[in-house]
Amino acid sequence: MSFVRLLRGLFNKGEPCTPGVIELLYRWYGRSVYYASYYVLHDQYLAEDITQEVFLTALNKLDTLRDPTKVEAWLIRTAINRSCDWLRKNRPMVTLDEVADKQEEDVVLDRILERENKKEILEALSLLPTLNQEVAYYRFYRGMNCREISEVLEIPEGTVKSRLKRALELVADYLKKEASKENVPGKETGKNDR
Repeated sequence: MSFVRLLRGLFNKGEPCTPGVIELLYRWYGRSVYYASYYVLHDQYLAEDITQEVFLTALNKLDTLRDPTKVEAWLIRTAINRSCDWLRKNRPMVTLDEVADKQEEDVVLDRILERENKKEILEALSLLPTLNQEVAYYRFYRGMNCREISEVLEIPEGTVKSRLKRALELVADYLKKEASKENVPGKETGKNDR
């Protein structure tokens, strides 16, 4: 029996999934769902929570999936969306200046700046449309090439390339805007401090 037939046999249209089916899907795809959440959140415990939420959602909503062979993509997309929603609702409001005041060493400050840059990039990725987030996840986190992404998402390779290009453009635009907000004239020379 092929894997596709096995997947189709697990789902009965209009009937809710059984816990046994969800357990099987968790064994097959749980790690992928976890890594998709971790890619967005960069927090082990939050990624585990989101993974649990995704499979609880699957228990109630998976019967609405039209093509059971796309269950992995559906689970990963759900994980990415839930993770981005969590980030939007729970953004920390600590400024870099507050952190820098607590730390005196330049090495520590450099690490904080590096983390801040990573946070900005992750924030920019979380603001991308879902279609662009998805290809960015597969490309940069899973290390897949455009052809492989095309096969997984079942879309043309050209579409993958254009979505990836658009994702990079949107992230670059966002980071430029954030940088321009921080570059207030006179700030770097201390002229505004007098």
